[in-house]
Amino acid sequence: MVIRTLHWTVPHYWVWGLPFFLFFSTRSSQFIHQRPNQNLLRAFLCLLLSPLRHAVSKFIESYLLHKLPLQKYGLNPDHPFVEDYASCQMAITPNDFFPEADKGNILFKRASKWSFTTTGLHFLDDNTRLDADLVLLATGYDGKKKLTDIIPEPFRSFLEYPSGVMPLYRYVLFSTTRITRSNGF
Repeated sequence: MVIRTLHWTVPHYWVWGLPFFLFFSTRSSQFIHQRPNQNLLRAFLCLLLSPLRHAVSKFIESYLLHKLPLQKYGLNPDHPFVEDYASCQMAITPNDFFPEADKGNILFKRASKWSFTTTGLHFLDDNTRLDADLVLLATGYDGKKKLTDIIPEPFRSFLEYPSGVMPLYRYVLFSTTRITRSNGF
C-alpha cells in the first residue's frame, strides 16, 4: 500500500464504547465548528468552545492510537483528527485490515513521488522498485485530475469526456450471453 498523505483511520463507528456521531455530528456539537458568514455571537461561542473541540479530537486520537497499531506501521498522522473529519478524509478500515498487515499480506510504503515500470512501481524518493502484478489507484478527491497527471498521453484521452464527468463504466465490454434462471430445478 503506497501512502502519499497520511490520514486518520477509524476501525468502526464506536469510540470508547460511544457512538461516533455523538462527538461531531449532533446538533449541539455544531456550535464548536466555525462556519463562514456567522454572526458575532455565534463566532464568539465557537471561540469559547474551541478547547472543547480540541479535547474531543484528542480523545478520539487517543482511542485510535490505543486500538490500532498506527505507530507500529508509521501511519500516525501529524495533524489532529478534527482536520480529517472536517474535510471528510478519514478512512474506515475493514475488520481484518491490520491482522492481514501483521501476517505480511499488506505492506506499507510512504512515497510522495513514484512512477510505473514494466514490472510494477518505481519510487523516486529512495530509488527503489516494487514488483507488482496489479496496481489499484485509489486517488481520493479530484481523482480525474490526479489520473490525468499519472497516465501517459495515448491513454489520457480515455479519461476525457464532453460533460466533464467521468462515467463509471466507460470502455467496459459486457458479455452478451444470457443468464438463465431456474426455480429450484
